[in-house]
Amino acid sequence: MPVEFECARKDGSRFVATCVITPLRISGTERWLAVLNDVTERKRLEREIIEIANREQQRIGSDLHDGLGQDLTGIALMLRGVAAQLRKEGSAARLEVEEVIGLVTTPSRASFAGARPVSRER
Repeated sequence: MPVEFECARKDGSRFVATCVITPLRISGTERWLAVLNDVTERKRLEREIIEIANREQQRIGSDLHDGLGQDLTGIALMLRGVAAQLRKEGSAARLEVEEVIGLVTTPSRASFAGARPVSRER
């Protein structure tokens, strides 16, 4: 399994590398073969992909909030007016309308909460 660590070049610049070490027997002598692979570019691309994914999630969350969230809020407001009218009339249907209001408002908050940035776990 490769091990990842920071290295220094002769000119003093730093880079991230992976290293795999394998034992070898050459002409009866035990040797070690170490292979270093500069992964600086891969790391940069990984960071860029994560940044792009975060921006896209933020955009989707914004679109949900601006579109669906406002639509659901409008529906909830209209239903509150209906519930108030049903309350005045003493209708038992008011409880069902209030339940629907709860259903309309609660899922949207949970959906927006799910639009969180991507984390880089390594």
